[in-house]
Amino acid sequence: MRVWRHTIALAAQTLKDWADPEGSIDSDILSSKSDQAIDEKFNATAYCEKIRILFGDQSHLFKGENDDSRRSILKLTRKWLAALRNSSFHFVGRGGFVNALTQELADTKGDRVTTMRDLLKHDTQELRDHMIETLRAAHVEHYYDQGRLDTITAAVVGVEPSQSPMPRFRRVLDRAEKAWKRKPYILRLPPPGKRDVLEQHPARLCRYVVTKTLYERAFPAWLEKQSAETLNGWIERTAERTTQEARKINDDEAAVARAAKLIRLSNGERIAHFFDRLSAATATEMRVQRGYDSDADKAREQAEYIDNLRCDVVGQAFETFLNEPRLAWVLDELKDTRPENRLGNLDATPQTELDPSRHLTEDWQAVLYFLIHLVPVDAVGRLQHQPRKWTVLEDDPSADVKAVQRLFGLYLDMHDAKFEGGAGMAGAEALKGLFASETVFSHAFPCQPGKDTGSYVPWRGLREILRFGSLEPLMPIFKQHRITAEELEKVASAEATENNGPSPIAKQQRKREELHEKWAKLKKKAQFSAEDTQTYCKVLTAVVEHRHLAAHVRLNNHARLYRLLMQVLVRLADYACLWERDLYFTTLALIARREKTPNDVFQEKGIESLMNGQVVEALRTLKKSHDDDGKDVFGELQRLFGNGFHDGKNGTTRIRNHLAHFNMLRTSAPALDLTDSVNRMRQLMAYDRKLKNAVSQSIKEMLAREGFDLTWTMKDHRLERAKVKVRQAVHLKEKKIRENLHGEQFVKMVASLFKGEQEPLDKDVLSIDIDKIEWGRQRGRNPRRRRKSRSSRRKS
Repeated sequence: MRVWRHTIALAAQTLKDWADPEGSIDSDILSSKSDQAIDEKFNATAYCEKIRILFGDQSHLFKGENDDSRRSILKLTRKWLAALRNSSFHFVGRGGFVNALTQELADTKGDRVTTMRDLLKHDTQELRDHMIETLRAAHVEHYYDQGRLDTITAAVVGVEPSQSPMPRFRRVLDRAEKAWKRKPYILRLPPPGKRDVLEQHPARLCRYVVTKTLYERAFPAWLEKQSAETLNGWIERTAERTTQEARKINDDEAAVARAAKLIRLSNGERIAHFFDRLSAATATEMRVQRGYDSDADKAREQAEYIDNLRCDVVGQAFETFLNEPRLAWVLDELKDTRPENRLGNLDATPQTELDPSRHLTEDWQAVLYFLIHLVPVDAVGRLQHQPRKWTVLEDDPSADVKAVQRLFGLYLDMHDAKFEGGAGMAGAEALKGLFASETVFSHAFPCQPGKDTGSYVPWRGLREILRFGSLEPLMPIFKQHRITAEELEKVASAEATENNGPSPIAKQQRKREELHEKWAKLKKKAQFSAEDTQTYCKVLTAVVEHRHLAAHVRLNNHARLYRLLMQVLVRLADYACLWERDLYFTTLALIARREKTPNDVFQEKGIESLMNGQVVEALRTLKKSHDDDGKDVFGELQRLFGNGFHDGKNGTTRIRNHLAHFNMLRTSAPALDLTDSVNRMRQLMAYDRKLKNAVSQSIKEMLAREGFDLTWTMKDHRLERAKVKVRQAVHLKEKKIRENLHGEQFVKMVASLFKGEQEPLDKDVLSIDIDKIEWGRQRGRNPRRRRKSRSSRRKS
């Protein structure tokens, strides 16, 4: 439910920007009162611009015949999101949310649901064409004959989405290349696909894209059918290989790899159970504490071997899948020079495709697919993971769960497909304030030739911030870090190409990768010379500087800041839900202690509110006369939860409403201050000291996952003077070679969210004088590994 709340909150903010681009509606956009405001404040021009950004080449479906039909779409969207918001934020249980999802996501008149169905039908039918174009761009028609093209398309088109949380394809190939390269443990899989290498070698691109498509579409369904006996065989072989490697590294014939002791499957279990056990084992390894603070870095290091086990088993399974007679040719090497003539035609392959009328027949499914167009693709990806986890617990997941899986998978596949073909991007004028001048803006986003003014080259960063970003609250922060002409020129020059060759920054990236591969392959790290280390630092400096600057210029940092803002606010809203939950059950407990029922202490209207999970609304109807039991319940609740626990205008409920309805994002709200919001939530959770302290700690951990260390000072139980420091990555296991994970401008933006300041940056490759550092010879063996070896001998 937490992930659903996050998704619904993002959709609500997108709706607010769609229905009220000028910010004139100063109320909760999901309240019924906003319908009248939508009528009065409706802007047809802004509406049409927004649908082009949200739905791309399918925006015509929502253009409407007139303003009344356009308003009706906005009002229905508000109604549907309000139903989901209320059932996820109020305590009505999973059943109440499922009811809202499947019963209330439909227009009773049915006139607008037809439009939603048309969107779903179009994308389902276009999915095949999208996949065909992806294969065509990889030159498959020039390398494979018609029979093999038919085999590929039959294997990947029309396949149900995987119900298992598969590891990323690149991660599996990386692991196979590093760990499975010696006899008798060799995996015959293609090397990891590096972009610049694939662009220069069409044969490798073809092979990589084909295997990746098979891995993502056809392979999961095959893997889910494998028996426990087959899976245990791959697990045993993984344990055998890792144990042999551990004995070789530690020079200890009694050593046993940690992965060898982990998991075995029982008869009847499948790959989903294996992934579930690994998730549980990872959670156990992640419970690492350093004093009173969790040590996330150490936890990830401890859990890495579990992720390696996952990739080892999946890699072996994928090789077995590709070795089947119908696909064995996929593993064959291809000639690097692309044949001039096509050997086959993808358009002539069998027309196998999913039939939307057969799989997605309910109105709520079409409406849900429409609603998820209001949230970023990464939020849908996180949400998709939840039904996958659920299916592990359910041997036979319901049809509704499978339908949600299909919808999410379709959206992830088609998210960017609606914006291909060079279509312009309307509404970009709103971003002019992010640039030092209109001239700089025009240079960054030139108007497309032959297009009307306002039709700009659609960078993905531009599209993402216009689709899902709430610019108004963040604009004061953005204006403090305007993009300059010099920054644009620096990025452009680094990416300029000559004679279709690699750009300067591409050459630097490739050089860094080559040096890192050399370092990784050396058994004795001392063989990596001081000159190699110095060269690595120099190319890393160029790569890091370009990465930070490009993220700023292309608005990726701006979109990321908005996502971070919403993550923090939704987490605080989660605590508001906990407060409401505790208030709900405390009320029931106090009633039960007096051997009464809710009917004895609530008025009839309050009973209805209580059944809908609206405990605050119900408490306003307590019978509080002298002889009523409701008076005692009210007094006890006031002692526990503070004054105003039932009053939306004052006291604790006012704090709850402020945070749950995101009032700080309204036009009339003061400048953003997340430290103030955290303090308000701590005040709300004051009835439970553990939860009160968890509020600030959870926000700090959230920032840590994004690459920041956040600290406050405490005064009179209030947090103040927020400080944000960027985290660093260490290269080549050399403490002198550090990289700041974010650029200085983005760190300052994040600090501004908390009304704080940026802590001085630690030295990294951008701030040290590389030529003056004396690079010493590195040790050939890790001292920690030697200690571990002695420990393993004692245990044996």
